[in-house]
Amino acid sequence: MSSTLFSAKMNLWRDDRANQRELKWECLVPAHWAERPESVRPALGDVLLSRFDDPSASIRSELSASFVDREVAPPHWLSILTDARNERAIDDPNADQQPHPGVFSTEYTSGRSLFRRTTRVLRNGPWMLFATVTAPAEVHAAIARETAAMLLSFHPLNPSQNPPEARFTHTIDGAPVFTFDAPASWTSPGGETELQDVATASRSLVLREGEATLALMRVRTFAPGTTSPQRALAQQLAPMRHAGTTFEGSPIVPLGGDTRWDDRFMAEVAGRNGETPLTGYFRFLRSDRGAVAIWTLSFSRDTNAVVWAIAQRAGEIAAGCASTTITHESDQAP
Repeated sequence: MSSTLFSAKMNLWRDDRANQRELKWECLVPAHWAERPESVRPALGDVLLSRFDDPSASIRSELSASFVDREVAPPHWLSILTDARNERAIDDPNADQQPHPGVFSTEYTSGRSLFRRTTRVLRNGPWMLFATVTAPAEVHAAIARETAAMLLSFHPLNPSQNPPEARFTHTIDGAPVFTFDAPASWTSPGGETELQDVATASRSLVLREGEATLALMRVRTFAPGTTSPQRALAQQLAPMRHAGTTFEGSPIVPLGGDTRWDDRFMAEVAGRNGETPLTGYFRFLRSDRGAVAIWTLSFSRDTNAVVWAIAQRAGEIAAGCASTTITHESDQAP
């Protein structure tokens, strides 16, 4: 590991000693903070990459990592770890907008003192990387600039473009034709007849552990002008309600259009199967060429946060992956 002078107040640290390419890193560290090479378990993650602190002010910084070979959004994984430590979120890791993307703050009490931990989390291949700065709450504002400089400069030396697990491309041969990606851990349920007629078609996938089904996803396409977000959601919930699952009413929120869709909508739906709380996410994408409804259902976050996060991410990938297309049969090459 090496350190070079970056400015009067910051040193640039670089570490390329790790055996895994994804764990080699670089970041700025305040010049008066000392490296602490002793091996301790990090506050977040499983592997300590490095540690710095300013003993005079009880300030500590850690760079660490966790091996996570399932598709999970980094903010969701961070919130799972901080919840397990009974830390109170200052920023919502599930919010779409943050002052600094990927940077979140939590508070916790140790003894009679209140501490604030500010963390940046990012994904590099199968690894989650964490850069944290922890300080007494009353010191937090005074070191805000140093904290931001360190956390925002932290990055891997070898960024990986590979997702943590393989993805498969699925095609729904309806009118319209729709292709979407899903992590390889999501598979066909088998024994189920996929819905298809002149106006709509669908594909179902499930997440399993052994024989147990942990979550499900259904992607359904609609011909232009044949449905609305409200009707598509009602059609999705109806057979599950008939089978005994209950759902609460939920507003469908418009998200606006983007480069591919004229309209996008989303709803979070709380449900219950017997005594088990469930959470469903409904995404509805519409253009003049047709519409797509993407539904994921899993245990609620409070019941099983890891499965909830995996299901959330699968819906995001299906709705937003680069290979998502919507075409008519007439557009296909003969």
